[in-house]
Amino acid sequence: MKIIDKASWQLDGGASEHWVRNHFKTVFEWLYGKKWLTPDGVEIVDEWLYSDASLSERTVGQQGLSFLEECYDEYVTRVTVANNDGAQVLEEVYREYKARK
Repeated sequence: MKIIDKASWQLDGGASEHWVRNHFKTVFEWLYGKKWLTPDGVEIVDEWLYSDASLSERTVGQQGLSFLEECYDEYVTRVTVANNDGAQVLEEVYREYKARK
């Protein structure tokens, strides 16, 4: 199974639970807006399960996975979660991704 990122990896790496929750909330809500989540991914949004979230084949549809596989590292490099600019950065990275296609 393809796994892009997991909340537990971030927590194990020393990130605060607050940061992890905000990060995954931003990404999942953005993917939800694109209709790129599977039913399992929609459940994460509906139930606010961000601290247990996983960006994977189980939660993200193929179109979303293709985008994340190519662009997630760029997004993480550019985002400043403390400034709550994640959705804006995702949109910028997505526009650049679409321009390459």
